[in-house]
Amino acid sequence: MTDRAHPYPRWQETIHSYAFVPDTNMHSFRSLSTVFERPFLQRPQEFHVIHEPFVPIIHDNKHKDFEFLNRIPLPKSTDPITFVNHLSPILNEILAPHYYNEDKTHTLRAFVKDHAIHFLQVAEGTPLLSKEILSMFKHTFLIRNPEKSVKSFYKAMNATNEARDKSGVSMSGKIEISSWIIGLKQLRILYDLIKNAVGEEIALVDADDLVQKPEKILRKYCEMINVEFKKRNA
Repeated sequence: MTDRAHPYPRWQETIHSYAFVPDTNMHSFRSLSTVFERPFLQRPQEFHVIHEPFVPIIHDNKHKDFEFLNRIPLPKSTDPITFVNHLSPILNEILAPHYYNEDKTHTLRAFVKDHAIHFLQVAEGTPLLSKEILSMFKHTFLIRNPEKSVKSFYKAMNATNEARDKSGVSMSGKIEISSWIIGLKQLRILYDLIKNAVGEEIALVDADDLVQKPEKILRKYCEMINVEFKKRNA
């Protein structure tokens, strides 16, 4: 994480976290990006957590699952953002107010976690990459030593492909391992794009530091995003 604490304006209520830390498949809590997300899931009275919202669009466009995509409602005139595509409902969910109670007196902050490669794929050609939209978020990047992350990714994807072989999944369903799908380049591209657009310090969290000094790192992160650190009792 960066050494300096940079308090963001309190009116910015959405925290967007990007990651490349594929320790295993995306559904396992052993994944460090999901570990980082976990403390906010444990605070439901304060945070509305949205886990990898762009994955369904990527997956179903890739596999031409138009039956699913066509069930996603198109934007309405009352929506806060009117992209005429499948990205619009997801953006509306992220940016819409979220409440803890039914009388809507207790507002939640949104914490959104996804991968840089997914974000760039769905954002291409949309206003999502504009300064106006990017400035609505507090951006966080979770980074990891490539020597560890690439090996971990390779191991995880091979295990996934082997499991698909055993279950009889066709070759078209396999994950091809490449520098593009690993996503290191995209992580840097997205960081530079956001940095140049919003001009504010971006929170950087080193995954190794998170593992070795979780309380210290989370305290620092909470300070940067104007959130009270709360230590959970064992």
